[in-house]
Amino acid sequence: MPDRHASFATDSDDGEDAPVEQPMRRWQVLLPLPLDGAYDYLAPESWRIAPGSFVSVPLGSRTLAGVVWAEGRADGGRQIGGPIPHGTGPFLSGDERREG
Repeated sequence: MPDRHASFATDSDDGEDAPVEQPMRRWQVLLPLPLDGAYDYLAPESWRIAPGSFVSVPLGSRTLAGVVWAEGRADGGRQIGGPIPHGTGPFLSGDERREG
């Protein structure tokens, strides 16, 4: 079931930004760091993110590029900064994401 979190969008007649609840999905994002595994992050369902997509994510005081590995499993998580534009499809196919 998707989470609902406040996200900013223009949703008023005067054009002002106001918080609007959007359905969110949880994703496991693999980062280019020596970590034990992927971290869970949230993204609005309206974003075209799928396993294999490259995204920017916050980690501490930094923003890093990572790859969406699978649907998330844990509770919580910070919001994905945004997808990294890459044309018409994910960069990494399912075969490329398989662990050896």
